[in-house]
Amino acid sequence: MESSALSDIRNIIAEISAKQADYADLYVQSGVSHSILFQEERMDTLSSSRSDGLGVRIVKGDDSVYAHTQGTTLSSAALAWDCLL
Repeated sequence: MESSALSDIRNIIAEISAKQADYADLYVQSGVSHSILFQEERMDTLSSSRSDGLGVRIVKGDDSVYAHTQGTTLSSAALAWDCLL
């Protein structure tokens, strides 16, 4: 995960704290996968992919909300955050 993504996550935590939530979870997922396709005992295709995601759960009083989005940038976090407001 890039340092800019970690900085963005710190900003999200600060926003959650400012809303005076009773409890909050911030889930961050990052993964890389590689695959090799063999046909007729020969390597045919080599591919790689990366996936990132972010989820936010906020509890305030008896209310609980959760939102998630692809990516771990501030803009993707803002999309999840906007869903919670």
